[in-house]
Amino acid sequence: SDEPCTSADPDLSAFVITGEHETDFTHGATSAELDSDVQVFRNVSDASRDFKASATRGLLTCLKTAFAKSLRQSHVPGKVTSAGMGRTPRIGAQAVFYRIVATISPTNGLPRFRMYADFIAIRKGRSQASLMFISPLARVQGQLGLMRAVARRMR
Repeated sequence: SDEPCTSADPDLSAFVITGEHETDFTHGATSAELDSDVQVFRNVSDASRDFKASATRGLLTCLKTAFAKSLRQSHVPGKVTSAGMGRTPRIGAQAVFYRIVATISPTNGLPRFRMYADFIAIRKGRSQASLMFISPLARVQGQLGLMRAVARRMR
């Protein structure tokens, strides 16, 4: 369900989005997932103020809660073991990075392993882009290179 997250529910109604697109990709061999979202705002001010209102520690709490909920709903035995937020490396005019790590405890005799969820959001001009990488065993490599390539295409 799309229940509101109480730790990060800013009023974004003043900011006008004029275009948006979402793409999802799953790599079959590794089960890694990539979800990308792009939003174009009416002007740079709307994009900047929306980003500032949204990219908070409260969003980290929401992402962590949503990740734990998705594990439960998928009947994956595990728990979130760490979560963090950073503002580097700097890409675009504004950037934020969130990482969530869960430890998965299979019930079929396989050893425990880690599941990684990295969320990177940037703003450049009047556009915002976000990429979420979810992968078992190891972080998805090349995340920053991909985000820099996305930033080069933003206006």
